[in-house]
Amino acid sequence: MHFSVEYLTQKDVYKLLTATVTPRPIAWVTSNNANGGVNAAPFSFFNVMGSEPPLVVFSIAKSSVRTKKRYNRKYFA
Repeated sequence: MHFSVEYLTQKDVYKLLTATVTPRPIAWVTSNNANGGVNAAPFSFFNVMGSEPPLVVFSIAKSSVRTKKRYNRKYFA
């Protein structure tokens, strides 16, 4: 999303950015695959990384084998 903050005070930029990450919301992050299809995944691990320019970033990590084994157990189904 593009948002112009050039007319906002530094305090208002700070309020806007912190409101995007608290309380911990879910961000639907989308991408396009090689065939042009859209992929969407929920992310809850993101934060404000700066106010000039204003940046909100998210972090992704590959799941470990141990985590995958836990989720494959019946009590997670």
